Amino acid sequence: ERHLDMAQPTKKTKTLFWLAESDPLENTDYYHAFDACYNWTWMHQTEDFYKHHQDKNILDSILNRYEHTGKKTDIKLWFTANHDENSWNGTEFEKYGVHAKALSVFSFIYPHSVPLIYCGQEIPNHKRLHFFDKDEIIWDEELQLQSFYQTLILNRKRFATNDSIEYIFSEKKLLAFRRGNGIGSVIVFLNLDNEIIHFNYNMGNEAGIYINIFLSSSEKIDAVLEINLKPGDYLVLEKID
Repeated sequence: ERHLDMAQPTKKTKTLFWLAESDPLENTDYYHAFDACYNWTWMHQTEDFYKHHQDKNILDSILNRYEHTGKKTDIKLWFTANHDENSWNGTEFEKYGVHAKALSVFSFIYPHSVPLIYCGQEIPNHKRLHFFDKDEIIWDEELQLQSFYQTLILNRKRFATNDSIEYIFSEKKLLAFRRGNGIGSVIVFLNLDNEIIHFNYNMGNEAGIYINIFLSSSEKIDAVLEINLKPGDYLVLEKID
């Protein structure tokens, strides 16, 4: 006769995070089994947008489709690089040129989502890595984008509670939106054009003191915010008062 040793600790069930290599725009049923899905459509369309000088309305339309696909709790994965893309289709700089960093800013700050950082992006890595052979990333160089990604990571956690989004529309190729309202809200401006963008944004009821999260500098913004961004530049302002 065998007796169970009741003093022995029981095994605990470990909760896993499941990521599907599918796009929710193609099939939302994946969310019945997976926690998150890759936004492949966005990745391919932003590449075409840059290489073929497309109209920004195409990007606006895709974002609208993602917003109305699945539930708000369904996680969408934004990215500018991963192993497949780097090896077969090129680095983020081959695909997006000067807009690569701006699209990374988008990946981290856009609500209802999770971002992906691929190996070497913080260097940044400018070479395609062999897919099946050992191909080491050169880490003995200065990590030029380390502080850039650290800023995005730290602030993403703080912005997580502001899930509401309001798009800021412009006739130019300016991807802009406000995340949240009041203190702690964030305004994001991304120049996806190949020319300098001059834009005046009416602050409305959201005038106040804002901090530039990348410069850690604050300023009081009254009725109008004047935007001057070079191609690929980005501006992220958080309201602190």
